[in-house]
Amino acid sequence: MNSKKTVLVAAGICIVLLGLAFVNNNLEKNKKKPYERNTENSDTSETISETDDQTDSEPTTEESKKISIVSGDVGNNDEEKNWKNTAGDNIFNSDGVKVECLSVDVVEDTDIVKQTKYSAECFKTGELPDPDFIEKITDMEAVFEQAPDYEKLYNSPVENEDDMNKLREMQEKYKDLLEENTKYIHPKTRYYFVKCRITNENEEAVDKVLSFYTQFVLSNKSQMWNVDNQVYFDKSIHMVGDDRADWFFLRTLEPAEVLECTLGFEVSDSYNGSVTLYIGEPPLTDELFDPDSYPDLVKLDNIPRER
Repeated sequence: MNSKKTVLVAAGICIVLLGLAFVNNNLEKNKKKPYERNTENSDTSETISETDDQTDSEPTTEESKKISIVSGDVGNNDEEKNWKNTAGDNIFNSDGVKVECLSVDVVEDTDIVKQTKYSAECFKTGELPDPDFIEKITDMEAVFEQAPDYEKLYNSPVENEDDMNKLREMQEKYKDLLEENTKYIHPKTRYYFVKCRITNENEEAVDKVLSFYTQFVLSNKSQMWNVDNQVYFDKSIHMVGDDRADWFFLRTLEPAEVLECTLGFEVSDSYNGSVTLYIGEPPLTDELFDPDSYPDLVKLDNIPRER
C-alpha cells in the first residue's frame, strides 16, 4: 500500500513543474510536460473563423498550419481521410503507432484495493493506489486578491532559471498567505482502465513509450489542460529498480506488430466545475481547440463500457 501521498494541485506549482520541464529532460517521455490552456473562448472563435477561410487550400505559412491543427482541419482531400485523420472513431495516432481503444472499465477509489482484476505489479509504483491519499489544494484566486504582484509573476512565462528563482522568492514572501488559503482533502478519484489494440504501422521497429495524456475540458470549454496521469500498464517488460522507474511504459514494437494491452489512468476531481475527459496525443498549442474534431484524441465517454 502506498504511504499517503501529497499532490499539489495549485496552479502556482503547475508553473514550477513547467519550469522544471524546461530545464530538465524527462527520462521517460520525450515530449513536453502538461500545461494549462487558459485562452478565452473568443480567441477560439477567431481561430476557427480564420480556418474556415482556408479550407480550399493547403496552409502555406506556419501560422496557418497552426490554425489548421488547432481547429482539427485535416485538409480537403477525401481520399486521404482515414483513421489517422478521422475524429470520433476511438482511434488515435502516436508517431505512426495506431492505438485503438476497445473498451473501458471504471473503478472507484473506494474499490481499487478490494478489486482483484488489476494487479498491483502492473501499476507503475508496484503497489495498489492509496484510496485515502491527501491532496494539498490552494485557492490561488483568494491569494491573488491580496497579492497582485504574485498574480503578475504567476501569469508570466517561466523561461529560464532566473524566472524560477523569482517565483521561488515570491512563494517564500507569501508562504503564510498561501498556507492560509490551503486545504488538505481527499478528492474523489476514479481509475479508467482502457483495453487497447496497439499496432506499429511504421516500416521499421520503434521504441515507443506507451504512456499518453488525459485531456481535461471544462463544460463551458473556457479552459482545457493536459495531465500526465497514466499509472497502469499490463504489458511492461521493465519491472525492476531504476529500469522500472525510468522505462516502465517503454516497449519495442516490430513493424506490423500488434500489442493487446490495458492502460490505466488516475483521474481526481480536484478542479472546479464539470469536465469532459479525453485520452491520446493533444496538439502542443496554447490555443483552445475543439477536441471532438481532433483526430488524435478519444473521448472516454465514447469508449464502450465493460459490463
